[in-house]
Amino acid sequence: MKPRLKLLFAAAALVLVVVLVLVSARSTAGQSPPPPGSKPEARIQVGRQLHRLTPDQVGAFPRVAVQKNTATGVQVFFPSAPVGQAAAIYVLDGGTLDNGKARKQTQLDRNGSASFSFHSKAASAQRRVAIRTGGDLKVVRFEVTN
Repeated sequence: MKPRLKLLFAAAALVLVVVLVLVSARSTAGQSPPPPGSKPEARIQVGRQLHRLTPDQVGAFPRVAVQKNTATGVQVFFPSAPVGQAAAIYVLDGGTLDNGKARKQTQLDRNGSASFSFHSKAASAQRRVAIRTGGDLKVVRFEVTN
């Protein structure tokens, strides 16, 4: 394949990923946060289905099935953390975040949540994304399918 054609396909793929990330981010925006004093929660938007999950005793959320090559919107609530606290998000097993990288720094929003989109090109794979804020660590788990 000619280099110019490869570049054109790469640019088209990047535009598609950006559009999917924006659509996914809008689908979780505006949702109400958990009530004050509640337990941590993850909200994962897969297509039109919203998964509301609570973590186990070590901070891992139940695994959610997602399709390869699609952006998945994720919002993780930290009810006991202060608004504006720094949060580090990093991919552990492959895939990328909405910034096209495996790591992202952000701050908890006014609802005490960190939001991101996750994307994986690999099928038949298990992927994890860790979110750390202060001394609190949560892990979102995905089962990537065709």
